Amino acid sequence: MRQIQSILVRSPNWIGDQVLAYPFFHFLRRAYPRARITAVCVQWVQDIQFRHLVDEVVVLPRAGTDTFGEKLGVIEACARELRSRGPWDLAITLPNSISSA
Repeated sequence: MRQIQSILVRSPNWIGDQVLAYPFFHFLRRAYPRARITAVCVQWVQDIQFRHLVDEVVVLPRAGTDTFGEKLGVIEACARELRSRGPWDLAITLPNSISSA
């Protein structure tokens, strides 16, 4: 069986949810002590990422306008960048939203 070496986690969008996610990050690191864990988050929760439990934090860029097309373009660009940093052995999304997936 192949060992998991790189994990991508989409962190919660809200401060309270991020705080409540602490046990998840703690036990993820405990389960995979040698894995490279990357947390992906929105700008307003970047300062409360559990940096002692993850190796890297990627902040999602914001779209310049509220148009659907521009938001989709920003999401696609970020997805391309994350794919280029891979390959990922495991990916987990904590928020349940379309944009997170």
